[in-house]
Amino acid sequence: MMFGAAVQAFLSLAFLSEAMLMGLHRKDAPMDVLIHVMLTCSMLSCFICTACEAAWRSSPLLTMGRIVSMYLQGALFIAAAHTMYESKTSLLSPEGVGQISIG
Repeated sequence: MMFGAAVQAFLSLAFLSEAMLMGLHRKDAPMDVLIHVMLTCSMLSCFICTACEAAWRSSPLLTMGRIVSMYLQGALFIAAAHTMYESKTSLLSPEGVGQISIG
C-alpha cells in the first residue's frame, strides 16, 4: 500500500519537472508565450492532482482531475503542432505574428 503512494509521489515529481521545463525556457513571440503558459498550467494541474492522489488514494475526483489534465495537455500539444506546422503562415514566425490562418 505504501509502495503505491511512493510511486504516485515520484510520478508527480515527473509532472513537476515537465512543467518547469515548459514554463522556464525562453519564449519570444506572444503566441509562443500563450501556448507555453496554457501548457504549463495544464502540467501543473496534473502535478497537483497526482501529488494529492498520492496522499488520498481513494478519491476519484483527483484521478479524474489528473486524466482531464492529461487530455487537455494532449489537446494543447496537437493544437500547437497544427498552429506551428500546418498553417500557411506560422503564428510563431515574425511575419505571421498577429495573423490567424486556419486550414
